[in-house]
Amino acid sequence: MRARSRVQSFVMLILVAKLAACADVPLLKQLGDEVGMSAQPSEEYLAERCSGGRANARWAQHCRQWMNAREAEQEAKRQSEVAAREAARAAEAAAYQEQQERRQREAAGRERAAVQADEREGYKHLSFEDFALDAARMQGAKVALYGIYVGKGQRLASNQFAALMWIERGQSTKGALMPLVTTDATRDSRAMLLRCDASPVGCVVVVRGRVRMLSMRNAFGADSRELGVVVESVR
Repeated sequence: MRARSRVQSFVMLILVAKLAACADVPLLKQLGDEVGMSAQPSEEYLAERCSGGRANARWAQHCRQWMNAREAEQEAKRQSEVAAREAARAAEAAAYQEQQERRQREAAGRERAAVQADEREGYKHLSFEDFALDAARMQGAKVALYGIYVGKGQRLASNQFAALMWIERGQSTKGALMPLVTTDATRDSRAMLLRCDASPVGCVVVVRGRVRMLSMRNAFGADSRELGVVVESVR
């Protein structure tokens, strides 16, 4: 009896060995895959299984989930990068705006200080409208006016349009052009105005001088007398 049992055990061992030797390795791998699908596959495994169109029908659901998750991650990264670039541009624009506002404040502060210095020296700041209304009663008064110096004909224009009309056509815009005499201005002021002559559109200045009745000649050679300013200095 014992001998028979030993023989049966020996036969079973031989059969198991033959089965192992003849086993279909791809089939075993397939069975392993089937067993592995019961748990959540790793990221690396899914990347290998689903990339390059190698996924089969059994892995379609896992691959769809993996690809959707990967696309969502890439989109989130792209949006984060876009938001970072927009934030950087906004910060740069804010810094530029702050710089411009600071420069404007500094320029306004310098101009206020210059106006105060003019007034301490007795120069009254006037607009072109003030000059047109009050100049007849202010002859000999010290005044300061802000405008665009036009070397052609020595005029001070209240705006760019009036300056261009005078430069291009010799046309005077009523109330927007003021005659000047610069021969008695300081040397530095005359040098500054000489540089302005080279500009095709004039340059912005503040002239300081006295209100006088001036003998002027227009672009057509006609003489006239007009209220203007005998310039003493320019800034």
